[in-house]
Amino acid sequence: MLKVVSYKGTNFPTWMTDLSVLENLTELHLEGCIMCEEFPQFIHFKFLQVLYLIKLDKLQSLCCEEARDGKVQIFPALKEVKLIDLERFESWVETEGKQENKPTFPLLEEVEISNCPKLTSLPEAPKLKVLKLNENKAELSLPLLKSRYMSQLSKLKLDVLDKEAILQLDQIHESSLSNMELRHCNFFFPTIPSEPIIGIWKWFRQLVYLEINSSDVLIYWPEEEFLCLVSLKMLTIFGCDNLIGRPTRVTGEPTHCATDQFLPCLTSLSICCCDNLRELFVLPLSVTHIHVSGCRNFEFIWGKADIESESVHVEHHDTFTSSEHCNDLEYRSVPEQSPSAVNHPLPCLERIHVSLSDKW
Repeated sequence: MLKVVSYKGTNFPTWMTDLSVLENLTELHLEGCIMCEEFPQFIHFKFLQVLYLIKLDKLQSLCCEEARDGKVQIFPALKEVKLIDLERFESWVETEGKQENKPTFPLLEEVEISNCPKLTSLPEAPKLKVLKLNENKAELSLPLLKSRYMSQLSKLKLDVLDKEAILQLDQIHESSLSNMELRHCNFFFPTIPSEPIIGIWKWFRQLVYLEINSSDVLIYWPEEEFLCLVSLKMLTIFGCDNLIGRPTRVTGEPTHCATDQFLPCLTSLSICCCDNLRELFVLPLSVTHIHVSGCRNFEFIWGKADIESESVHVEHHDTFTSSEHCNDLEYRSVPEQSPSAVNHPLPCLERIHVSLSDKW
């Protein structure tokens, strides 16, 4: 393993390009080498499995076209790649005329790309399972969602600041994703309740864990969109300041889906730092854990519409009242069993945590 940090030369020393010295290199980290203009031909490290390239201001590609040998497999052992803060990086392999000619990474399983504004393509990697993208413009994210990668990934993490990006779907592609984290990514949600349901959620029937972070357009619980998430077990919402609760009909009554249809496998719900949140969606019977913190306007756990029957009203102080169906409360519980405890809306519920602090 070799790690070079903050090297100030314009060229790396000759021993770094000597294959007799680094013949068995399996892991390489180059970080903060902002003055370097020439880099090792990474393609020659035949045993390289892990490659981290961070803040290399003048790096444009992983290898030049001249370094390629058509008879030899490109990056035959590489399994993990991390590209972060590479302002000029624009291609996986430099080609004449800048034509797209991406190499094949036969064993590549995990890729992280953050702040590489000139990169517009992903590597050809038939075994890719984990992908993390962080970008200002949705140059990589939108094409990804329409690509064949969606059928092979197990974990996807997207952080896309682009507020103008629009997702247009031609057809439905079944996804194998089990874990997805979305930060910002406004194009996953309709900007107003009357907009058509975004069909992309139909892809994620195998999703088990979903995290939504810092979405400006998430105002109401996307109950109709999430009807497709029949395998989801854990849902986390963080920092969605505009999230209020359930949308209302013309009559002024909140809309909701039947509890046996909406997220039927959900067991854990965690919500933090959603300042305008007042109530939860209609929770499925499978829920065992509820965590709500840092939501200053939060009032109702079961929902305002159900306040007279099966509900818990959260007062704005350090304690709240809940039925003794909860076996491990972090706050005081009702000392005597009430009628609502006998016919509890969440029969599997084990624990509730509600706090005005933003501790996760």
